[in-house]
Amino acid sequence: RNHGAAAYRAYSYALEGKYPQALALLRKGESPESLKNLTFLSQRGYLAARCNDKQVLDDTLNRIVAHKDHPNYTAERAIIASAQGDFDLLVEEIERHYLNGHIAYVHSLISNPFLAPVLKEPRVQVIVKKMRPYTE
Repeated sequence: RNHGAAAYRAYSYALEGKYPQALALLRKGESPESLKNLTFLSQRGYLAARCNDKQVLDDTLNRIVAHKDHPNYTAERAIIASAQGDFDLLVEEIERHYLNGHIAYVHSLISNPFLAPVLKEPRVQVIVKKMRPYTE
C-alpha cells in the first residue's frame, strides 16, 4: 500500500476542511512503515485532533513519543497542539529550529497551509522577515 498517495489525497481533503474524510483516507493507507514515520504521524495526529478522535489522537501521541530521540519529535507534537488551537509550542519550535540554522525545516513549517495561523504570531513574523532572503 502506498501511504504517500493516501497522505497526499488526505492532505487535499483537509485543506478543504473535510477533516473526517481526510482522517478516514489516511487511516486506510496506514501500514507498519507509515506508523513509524513522524511526518505521517503528525498528519494523523493533526487530523485526529481536528476530528476530536481521542482514541486515534492518544495512539498517535504514544507512537510519536517512541521517537523521543528524533530531532523533530517536539515539532511533531507542536503541530498536533496547533490543531487544538495552541500555537505556543509551535512558535517555540520555529524559533528553536531557526536559531539552530534549520532554514529548510523552518520554511516547511511556515509554508504549510495547515499551520498558517501561526504566521500571525509576532515572534514568527520576525523570523519570516529574517528568512526572506533565503526563501525568495
